[in-house]
Amino acid sequence: MRFAASHDDPETEIAARALAGLLRERQLDRYRTWLETRTGYPRRWQEAATSNEYVIYATADELEQLNEELAALLMPRFRERYTDPSQRPPGSLPVELMTFTYPIRPPAAAGDDRARDQNDPDPPQ
Repeated sequence: MRFAASHDDPETEIAARALAGLLRERQLDRYRTWLETRTGYPRRWQEAATSNEYVIYATADELEQLNEELAALLMPRFRERYTDPSQRPPGSLPVELMTFTYPIRPPAAAGDDRARDQNDPDPPQ
């Protein structure tokens, strides 16, 4: 599910933000529930489920392309399973996969070409 990032109409923007916030809270509540109950799942499910975080440096255009590529990878593979239960393999469960892509700090001022800000997260090891 994707929402438009911004709206020209201020009232629509307020309503869209409220709806997106409500949906994200529900998603995060489901994730918290998973964390609290995961030991009740078979070991195979516990090992298969992951939490990942990546910090990348990208332009807005690259980020948009990455999001499109991720959707193009996932949707063709799993779309029919969502709409047609007969396509679901035995033992399959509904799995929520969330991706959040957003800048973690505002852009540098014009002319400031610092490669890495002191507040940037450490690179992956």
